[in-house]
Amino acid sequence: MEKETASIKEQIKVVVQEGVKAASAALERNDINTATKIYKELIKTAPNESEVHNGLGVVSAAMGDLSGAISFFKAAIELNSQPSIYHKNLGSVYFSQRKFRRAIKEFEEVLRDEPNDAGIRYQLAACYRGRGDNAEFERQLEKILEMSPDHFEANNDLGISLVTRGQIEAAIKHLETACESPKAAPPTYANLGSAYSLMGRTKDAISAFQKGLNIDSSNANCHINLAIISRNSGNLDNALYHAEEAISSSPEDTGAHNVRGTVLKEMARDTDALESFQYALSKNAGFAPAQINRGFIHLRAGKWRDGFKDLEARWRDPSYANLPKDLNCPMWDGSDLSGKHIILYHEQGFGDTIQYFRFSNKIIEMGGEVSMLVQPELNRLLVSQNRTKIAKSKDEISKKADCFAPLLSLPFLLGINSPKQISGKPYIKAPNLSKNDPSSIKKEKLFYVGVNWTGASGHKEDHKRSLDPYLLSGLEKVDGIQIVDCNFDKSSISPEFLNDVPKLRKFSSDFADTADFIKIFDLVITVDTALGHLAGSMGVNCWVLLPYASDWRWLTQRDDSPWYRSVRLFRQKEIGEWSDVISSVEAELTSLLEKT
Repeated sequence: MEKETASIKEQIKVVVQEGVKAASAALERNDINTATKIYKELIKTAPNESEVHNGLGVVSAAMGDLSGAISFFKAAIELNSQPSIYHKNLGSVYFSQRKFRRAIKEFEEVLRDEPNDAGIRYQLAACYRGRGDNAEFERQLEKILEMSPDHFEANNDLGISLVTRGQIEAAIKHLETACESPKAAPPTYANLGSAYSLMGRTKDAISAFQKGLNIDSSNANCHINLAIISRNSGNLDNALYHAEEAISSSPEDTGAHNVRGTVLKEMARDTDALESFQYALSKNAGFAPAQINRGFIHLRAGKWRDGFKDLEARWRDPSYANLPKDLNCPMWDGSDLSGKHIILYHEQGFGDTIQYFRFSNKIIEMGGEVSMLVQPELNRLLVSQNRTKIAKSKDEISKKADCFAPLLSLPFLLGINSPKQISGKPYIKAPNLSKNDPSSIKKEKLFYVGVNWTGASGHKEDHKRSLDPYLLSGLEKVDGIQIVDCNFDKSSISPEFLNDVPKLRKFSSDFADTADFIKIFDLVITVDTALGHLAGSMGVNCWVLLPYASDWRWLTQRDDSPWYRSVRLFRQKEIGEWSDVISSVEAELTSLLEKT
């Protein structure tokens, strides 16, 4: 009898082995129906065979019956807990259901028996990423790389994760390794190129993006990144080419349309730029970058109501990192401020803070008590002005305030809908706080001209607004003037013809000192930087030299400014061409001196 039983078991075992083999072959052909039939027949013959239950789990998962798959995999484990494939399969189903905790349990069960299984550990890492546990995600990837330093997915994913945490150098090492893999694809090179860009390694970034295009010339991501690099370097024709190539490859890519729009905006092709931004927003109404850019187009055209409204989308754009999101009070909604304490918060550059400081007077007129958080370099200057209090830190005032407003939101909140609503009158006075005597510069009866040819070198638009200082050498030949070097950028090289002129940076440590000195100037000539705003806010005569596609605040096709009555604008007639601007300045300066 025992022999007969053993013989039957052996026969069943053979039937199961042959059946599983046939089902596996069917699955390889993607013939799920045949595989299902085989396993359903086998379970009748061998209901206690774990391998059969596992097979039914596989075909159930393939047909989308995940609940059934889970039941079969659990049954297989109950019958035989040893084969790790059962735990692996069950974990994979849980993962597909985003049941990460349960998936982690199953994958860890596999790793107890097979600790060097890089594939399972990668799935485990993915579970931790799905749960938002970035630290454990990175730890599991590092374990993979200890076993297999060239693991493509681990290097690529760890590189991406490190970029998000700002560890760019470490990220680059992993991304470079990933790009050495035969699995490297355009997205891999795009990741590496983006990391290079963050490090300022522009040539390496271009090379990485180009390698991605060598694999797939239609890759939209690589084209978009090359468009951005080209735009930032001033090569607008090349930028437009790559942006349009990206759109050709991916016609509904909102990012590609937004980049195309930004390039066209810098070409002063505002109508075409607006079409790009509108198209992006038609595909994704909540796409903040396109809405913000559309706002700048409206503002430059003088449509301030629409423009300032669009700029409020920056609250949804993570690139606007300086927005005050950690104050212990709500944002002002434009309602009555009588008896209320409001914080005004800077969010951009020095020039923006000076420009928008004018609105603090309006807030005071509305009955509000105003405290202002500004850059330290502006503290001494602004604390000496109106009844606005200048705070040293947000902690100093945030608990006492009723509400806050970022400076760039004030025109929208105050209902500034047109340039005609800006008076242009001076609103900042020299504070007379400088330890140095301004008369130490102005010793002769000459026409004193302060000159500035560059903004902050780290500004992303500086290549467009700054000029070669040697272009200003003709000013030296104008009779009756004394030039004062007002360039504050320490990385900029002063030309030889300015070696013997007074240098304001020797006498000035912040904007309070600068204001005390420029009040005695007869004229300030500057590119579009904070010095122009300071001079204009004080009523000092100032000529601002503008690129072809100027910043929105200067509007278009006019040589005066609604913001400052004392400012005159000189605009490029062609992109990047400063010679005509300088010639006009020299001619106007000569004419002005002849009249004085």
